[in-house]
Amino acid sequence: MAADPEVFGGVRSYYDEYVCDVSLLGQLYKSEYSDLCGGLSMYNRGYLEGIIAAQSQISGGFIIDEMLDEKLVNNINLDFSKAGDGVFNASRRELSYTLAKEVTGRQRFTALALLQDRCNVNVYSKDVDKRLEKLISVDMQIIIHRCRIYSGRAVLILMYPCVLFRQEFR
Repeated sequence: MAADPEVFGGVRSYYDEYVCDVSLLGQLYKSEYSDLCGGLSMYNRGYLEGIIAAQSQISGGFIIDEMLDEKLVNNINLDFSKAGDGVFNASRRELSYTLAKEVTGRQRFTALALLQDRCNVNVYSKDVDKRLEKLISVDMQIIIHRCRIYSGRAVLILMYPCVLFRQEFR
């Protein structure tokens, strides 16, 4: 969500005013985690929640893979076979990806939920979260089609200039 102001400081705009205080360009990362937990025992669900909580506290490191040992993956797949007809199994890689996506989604939701009550926030994404009712959601595809030249995020910033953090939030 943040950007280096020195990188985008030289970007010039043809607009005289900003359309928002904070802008998110990208996904909200909605995961399949809640579906995954449907067939799990309370123990395994709690263990996965612990992994998510631990990863959420670590900035700049990724510990999910280390915490998903073979015993846990086997226990989760045992739960799936008890809950269903034994057809579905999750690999360690699939579990890791789902948990990482859930962590990112929760972090983005928390940041946007806090910011929406303090400033004007635009979200440029295909994702929509109805719990974030004060956000202005704009589909990025609409914006990209309006560009004469599309070369990534810089075009979006030129078209819709926003100050990423005009003030400090505490």
